[in-house]
Amino acid sequence: MKHLTIFSIVFLMLLITFPANNVFAQERRNVVRKEKPRSGQVNRDRNRDREKSTTTPRIVRGRNRGKAHTSSPVRVVSGRKNGENDAIAVARIERETDTGDDNLLALADDKKEKEEGKLGQIEDEVDKDNDDDDSGHSDSYLAFDDYYFLARLTYGVFIQFPGEPDQLYGGSVRNSFYSEFPYAVEDEGLFSQTDGKNFSVNFSAHYFYSEADLDGSGFRMKLSPNPLFTAEIFYTNLTETLNTRNDHLQMYSVFVNYNRFRLNRLALWWGVGVKGLRGDNTNTGFAFNSGGEWYLRKPLSVNFSYSGGFINGTYLPEFFGALNLHINRAAVFFGYQYWSAGATSIDGITAGLKVFL
Repeated sequence: MKHLTIFSIVFLMLLITFPANNVFAQERRNVVRKEKPRSGQVNRDRNRDREKSTTTPRIVRGRNRGKAHTSSPVRVVSGRKNGENDAIAVARIERETDTGDDNLLALADDKKEKEEGKLGQIEDEVDKDNDDDDSGHSDSYLAFDDYYFLARLTYGVFIQFPGEPDQLYGGSVRNSFYSEFPYAVEDEGLFSQTDGKNFSVNFSAHYFYSEADLDGSGFRMKLSPNPLFTAEIFYTNLTETLNTRNDHLQMYSVFVNYNRFRLNRLALWWGVGVKGLRGDNTNTGFAFNSGGEWYLRKPLSVNFSYSGGFINGTYLPEFFGALNLHINRAAVFFGYQYWSAGATSIDGITAGLKVFL
């Protein structure tokens, strides 16, 4: 009976502990399953551990060159070769980096030498031309010939072409005279190639109209001491009516002109001088002048002039054109006049009277 009782107690204990062990085993398997990482995660962890194991100190250049800087490690991923430990890999990378820096310095030196070499080549070419008598004389002759041609061309355009006196002035430029007045002889304008005088003076006065509140008046005088040269003075006074006052602007020019062509029906000139403005302030500057007059047929002629000057760094152009009706020593003209400075321009019609003294 005693043994039966002991067996019964042991059996009951087994019945009680078996389910508990099953539950504990099941929970243990669940915990293990949760904690067990995936194969990919295991591989990444292994790579991370391998990379940590292969880190080397970062090499610092400059004053600490060659010393290890442990605060910012750098990974040697593909630089380390088989059989190299960290120290050997670091030394090899430092040597390769030093070689790269030396190569960069060498390239910079080569570039500098090439740049200096170009200047040297130019100097050598110049020296060669100077030292080599044959080639030097040949090049100098060609250069001189080019400049000579340009000089002759410039002289021909502005002064006189070779053979021009024979073709235009009967063999000599002295065969140019001033007429008593334009159309004093049927086919002659201001100049005559047969007979006349060596000086001329003419004076003109005109009225300029641009708008109802902008007009002006002026005069032009030409004094020619000989048929080749003419002194010209031009003046215009403009008035603009404003709401509170009248504004005035005076424009004037003084030129010395060379009479380039002095033909019976055509006169052309160019000159240099000064151009000025006077308003609240007075400013002047260098200027050039060009113009001409074509004597169409008695009693008509057309004249034009264009001048430009730089005043305080601003270019001031001026154009004047007119149709002239000649009546003995006088001429009545109607035309157009224009000025501009920067983005501002003034233009209008003009009419006046010209007298030949």
